[in-house]
Amino acid sequence: EEITEEEVDSLAKMFCEDRGRNGVRYVNFDDFVEMIEKAPEEVYLNPAGNTPPTMKSCETVARICLKRWNKDDCVNIADRKIKIGMDKEQLILSWGLPNHKNDTHTTGGIRSQWVYGDFGPYVYLEGEDNFELKVTSWQD
Repeated sequence: EEITEEEVDSLAKMFCEDRGRNGVRYVNFDDFVEMIEKAPEEVYLNPAGNTPPTMKSCETVARICLKRWNKDDCVNIADRKIKIGMDKEQLILSWGLPNHKNDTHTTGGIRSQWVYGDFGPYVYLEGEDNFELKVTSWQD
């Protein structure tokens, strides 16, 4: 499906507007872009702090999103919505980095609890290894 420049611009604005509000945690977009372009294990992601993202970084993230995932998923990610089955990268882009991660290693792989805030919400992920984690559930 062909993506128009208008769609990229609209998605970039969604990424920028929501992450420019006070108190909204999100991952540093420049770090995220570097993680996608390099081997993920080589990049340390940082919270963005209080600085809103630039329109240029939002546009880059929108283009990456549309290249990797379908348009509906990208709109949900930009709108900070999560769903069962989304992968770890989508969750990081949508909700940012968790305050805490609790991993349990099992014979079937990894179960991970990501804690956003001091007392939740909680997001639960499972996968064969740390790179294959997908959201299985969450609670507010």
